Amino acid sequence: MSNICEGIAAATRGEYDVRVPLTERDDGLLEVEVAVNMLIDELVLSKNENEAQRREIEEQSLTLAERDRALVRALSTPIIAVWPGVIALPLIGKIDEERQAAISEILLGRVTHDGATHVILDVTGVSDADASMVNALVATARAVGLLGACTIITGVTSAVARAMVELDVRVDIPTMARLSDALAWVFQDKQMARRVPMKRKRRD
Repeated sequence: MSNICEGIAAATRGEYDVRVPLTERDDGLLEVEVAVNMLIDELVLSKNENEAQRREIEEQSLTLAERDRALVRALSTPIIAVWPGVIALPLIGKIDEERQAAISEILLGRVTHDGATHVILDVTGVSDADASMVNALVATARAVGLLGACTIITGVTSAVARAMVELDVRVDIPTMARLSDALAWVFQDKQMARRVPMKRKRRD
C-alpha cells in the first residue's frame, strides 16, 4: 500500500517516471497497482500532448506576430508608383533604428522590382529628425544609387538641414522644398535622358 501511495504522490508532483512495483501476491492490491501505473501512463501521454499543443500555439503566435510586424512595416512604408520608373516614399512620424532598417530593405527591394530610375524621399512629415535618421536616409540614398537610381529628398526642414550639414552630406543628393518640385525635376531629367540618345543617333 505504501508503494501505491508513493506512486500517486510522485504523479501529483509531476514525477511521471515513477511506477508502482507490482506484487506477486494475490492480495487484492495487484489490480490497484496496475491501475495506478496505467493512470500515470495516461498522465504522461496527456502531458506530452499538452506540451505539443503549447509549442504549436507558440509557433502560431510567433508567425502571427511576424505577419503583424510585416504589415505594420508595409503600412509605415507606403511606396507610391508615381510614374514608370519613378517611386515616392512619404515618411511620417518618428523614424527609429528598426524603422530605418525596414525603410531601407523595402525601398531597395522595390527599386529592384520596379526597375526604378528615380526615388523621391519626402520627409515633410518626419518628427524628431536627428543626425541618426538623416545618416540612415543618406545611406539608403547611396544604396539606391548603387542600384542605378537617383534619390531626391524633399520637404527638408530646418532640423533635417542642420543634420545634413553636420554630416557633410554630399551635394550630389538633390534636395527640394516640395514634392511637386521633385516631380518636375524628375520629368525634366527623364526628357533630357531621352534626348541624349536621339542626338547621338542623328550624329551616327
